[in-house]
Amino acid sequence: MARLFALMKTGNYCVPGLIRTAEREEVVYFSEQPSAVLESSHLVYSPDNRKLREAIDDKVSLAQLLDAGFVVGIGAGISYGEETDRIIQRYSNSDSVIRHPTPNFLAPMLSMIEIKRVDFSLAPPWALTWFLVNQKNGLGGDSAPMIVTHPFREASEKINYHVVCTKNAWGKKAVAMIDEVLARDDIRQALARNAQIWLSTTKVQEKVVK
Repeated sequence: MARLFALMKTGNYCVPGLIRTAEREEVVYFSEQPSAVLESSHLVYSPDNRKLREAIDDKVSLAQLLDAGFVVGIGAGISYGEETDRIIQRYSNSDSVIRHPTPNFLAPMLSMIEIKRVDFSLAPPWALTWFLVNQKNGLGGDSAPMIVTHPFREASEKINYHVVCTKNAWGKKAVAMIDEVLARDDIRQALARNAQIWLSTTKVQEKVVK
C-alpha cells in the first residue's frame, strides 16, 4: 500500500477500489460514490469439518466458536475489522488462535485448514474467489481446495470501496467524472450484479475449480 501511494505521488493515476480512511484522504482524492460494496471477512473452513458445521448457524459468533475450543488461523499484520480484531486479541495467548507469520495468508491458511491444523480462517469471499480462480489457472499452484464460507456476527456486513485518484487538479477532475458514471442506475446495477457473482465462493468452485 505504501508503494502504491508513493507511485500515485509521482504522476496521474487512479485505483479502482480502496477502503476510505481519513489518513488516505490526506494523500488521494476519493470518489463519493462507491465502486464496489462487498462483504467483509467470512469464516472459511472445510466442508469435511462436521463438528464445526454443526456449530455454525445464521447467528454464529466468532467469540463463541473460540470459547467452544475451535481454532482459527489468521495472517500476521492483517486487520479483520475493529470488533473482530478485539476478539482475536482477547484469545491471542490461547491455543484458539494460530497466527501465520506472513500477511500473504490465503494459501498457507487454506493449507492449514486442509491438514486440520486449524478449524477455520477468516477472509473476504471475493479474495478467496480471486485466489481460487488463479489456482485453477495455474498461477498459484496445482490444486484448489474445496472450502465453505459463512458470515459471522461480529464482522461488518458490507464494506464500501471507492475509486481513488492522485491528489492534484487532474485527480480532482477525474474523480468528478468517475462519480458521474458511478451514480448512473445501469452502472450501479451492473456493479451489484458483479459483486454478487464474485461473492459466491461456492459458485466459483462449482463452475470454475472443478
